[in-house]
Amino acid sequence: MNTRFAFLGLAAATGLVAFVGPKDEVRFAVAEGTTLTKSFETSMEMSLDDLIISFNGQELDPAAMGADFDLADANGSFGYVLSVVDEYGKIADGKPAMLRRTIDTLMGEYSSGMGDSGSESAPIEGETLVYTWDAEEDAYAIKLDSEDAAVDPEDYEMMAEDLDLRSMLPKDSVSEGDSWTIGGRDMMGVLVPGLDVNKAIDAANEEASNGDVPIELEEFMDSVAEGMVLELTYAGTREVDGRSLMVIEIGGDFEQNLDLSDMILEAISAEMPPEASVDLSVVIEMAAEATGEMLWDGKAGHFVSMDMEMDFVMVIDARGDVDAGGQAMDGGIEAEASMHMVRKATAE
Repeated sequence: MNTRFAFLGLAAATGLVAFVGPKDEVRFAVAEGTTLTKSFETSMEMSLDDLIISFNGQELDPAAMGADFDLADANGSFGYVLSVVDEYGKIADGKPAMLRRTIDTLMGEYSSGMGDSGSESAPIEGETLVYTWDAEEDAYAIKLDSEDAAVDPEDYEMMAEDLDLRSMLPKDSVSEGDSWTIGGRDMMGVLVPGLDVNKAIDAANEEASNGDVPIELEEFMDSVAEGMVLELTYAGTREVDGRSLMVIEIGGDFEQNLDLSDMILEAISAEMPPEASVDLSVVIEMAAEATGEMLWDGKAGHFVSMDMEMDFVMVIDARGDVDAGGQAMDGGIEAEASMHMVRKATAE
């Protein structure tokens, strides 16, 4: 080979490597025997911002229909706290093969503009769960550490093992500025920490089936989640309290439109008289914007903190015409609701 061309090729390759930049691995890799205390706090502020009800072409006041309702009071807040102590056994294939989890706190509280408020703690508080990976079932087996615990399996069987935010990690090594996305059920799992979304949807499907509800809940939930996507960007490292932590920026600006007309029409058709003719339109428009960041300890192999805020708006436009034996009626509901969510998570 011509020496000059060989030298130029080597120089070009070296320049390309320099241009691409070094790759970093943001991966879950805690050491066996590690114990982490984790806390997830969620607060939500919700409000019904607009409501218009019409019947036979006339706009109606909900109060005139006998409803004790004031739009100014149609708001509320909800808080959710989950704190656990995780003791890791063997780690295999990027996840725990065995995990002992003690539930310190699992509680929710609410208040409404109507003056109602309350809080409730889960029966599983104070108990320890043992997660063991079952390769044949491709799932975790969950059991209570104490056989004497007076806790019903329904109180913990839908609790997800992954409280490490592993679903938010990139699949490959990344350079500063690289981005990736998560969506669907992974996104839903981030929004509801501690809930096994797949098990919850399966349970809802079974309950709907037993109640003869002609709605495919799995299809509906997947269609809702389809447009929900978070964009994650590796922003390099930051020194925090003497540690060099990896920074992952969280963003998302997405919209989703759902036409539920056929689904709801099928659900109510069984209750309508045979001679009735129904024309129905139910459309839901949703939009959300998310911002935040996650700090990851690359050396210890786990997240340190995550802060995220999300603003969510939903508009419902439902209209229907009914002709029952020559008597025609029409009505509609237009509503707009909004929610602001704040999520904080820590692990140490």
